[in-house]
Order: sequence, then C-alpha cells, then structure tokens
Amino acid sequence: MGQDNLTKIQQYIQQNPIVIGIFCFSQIVLIIILIFIIGNINKSSFEISNTKISNLAQEISQLPNNSIEVIQSELFNAVELNQGTLQSIEKSDATIRKDSLIEKYYEKQDVHYVNFIVDIPSIEQSYQVFHEWIEKKNNPYFLVNRSTMVMCVLEEYNIYENFDCKDSYDKNGQRAIASEFLQYEPFDYFSVFTKTEDQYHTIYINPSNFNIDDSTKQSYIQKTKDAITSLGISPEIFEYHILTQDELNYTIPLKYYH
Repeated sequence: MGQDNLTKIQQYIQQNPIVIGIFCFSQIVLIIILIFIIGNINKSSFEISNTKISNLAQEISQLPNNSIEVIQSELFNAVELNQGTLQSIEKSDATIRKDSLIEKYYEKQDVHYVNFIVDIPSIEQSYQVFHEWIEKKNNPYFLVNRSTMVMCVLEEYNIYENFDCKDSYDKNGQRAIASEFLQYEPFDYFSVFTKTEDQYHTIYINPSNFNIDDSTKQSYIQKTKDAITSLGISPEIFEYHILTQDELNYTIPLKYYH
C-alpha cells in the first residue's frame, strides 16, 4: 500500500512539474519571510528603539553593557519626543561632545556618575545625558527610577538652531541631580539641602557657625557652586540662601531643642 502511494506521488510530480515548481518556490519564499519575522521578533528593545552613540563605550570605558543600552534607549525616546528622523541605529551620527564628559566616583556611596552632552548633526539636536550606576546590588544610594535622564541642553550649550526642545524634566531634572549628589560632597563648616516643594529651585546652606561675616557666606556659596559645576551642571539654575539661626527650624524641628 505504501509503495503504491509513493508511485502515485512520483507520477503526479512527473505530470505536473510547473505546479510542483510553484509550490516549492512559494515554500522557499515563506521560509525566508518567517526567518525575517523571527529575526525581528528576537531583536531586543535596545536594537529596535535606541539611538546609538558612536563613541559612548570608548569615552566611558568602565560603562557596563546594560548602562549603554539604557542610555541609548532613553536618547531614542528623547529624539522621538522631539520628532527626530533618524532612520536606524546604523545611521545614527550621535556622539559625545568633546570636553563635555564629566565622570565622578563617590567611594563612600559606591556610586558612579557621568554627565555629558550628545550632539546629533543629522537632525541638528543636542541633549544633556546623566547616568549613574553601581557595581553591587541593593545599594541604598542608587535611585533606579531616575538613574538615567536625557534632557534638553541649556540654551548657552546649544550649538544648533533652537528646535523647541521638549523633555520630561525641564531644568528640574538637572536641579534634582544636583540636589541628590550635593549630599555626597564633603563640605567643611556647612551643609546644603533643597526642598521638593519648590522643585529644588533654591539651595539652602546651613553653616555650623552662624556668627560668620559676608565674606565667609560668599565663600560657602562659591564652594557650593563649584561642586555643582563639577557635576557638569550650571550653578546659575539655582538660587542660594544661607540660613540664619532663626531659620534653623527648617531643618531641625523646634521640639528637638528641649
């Protein structure tokens, strides 16, 4: 019975070579299409939705691979928000701007910090990129919900014609970054803090000794500004206020004095 079926199949093939050829060709085309679809399905979100920064790994040699993926994905989102028209990651000409890279390592907190500007000549857009990463898990200083921010650059750093840049942070993104990392700076004779209710707009300087002259107050403000500048952030986006002894209850409730 099996031999008879095989013979019938062979006879059908011999009698209908065109039909069989079309069938085989269609199967080959179908296989090629399936391979293409599966290949695209298997692409990670990094491959599909990211804007490649050509010199990212070279400029920041210690940057983990997952950090590269996150940064480039967030850059893609920023470009998309501003209606950029990059065709693919292979055609991306995004690069870290020369001399814009700031790298810091906070040993006590075990936190790596980078801040830089990315220029994309093909669409004439620039973005400020902030990223932090840690080497050990469960680090209490690591704020994963804002460990990567891609923001519009301040006007003074823009090298292209204004394209009405939009982001999710405005200047509050840079203020929030500075507010967090200023806490790690080892200031002498004073401490600094911000308030969420005024969106980190003002930096409050709390001196350890309130009997200080104007020159000392100005030196505290300048040291704070220098620390902000070292983060790659403009200190001019803040206002500065040195607390008086009467204002101390802003940081220490009065009930603790008794």
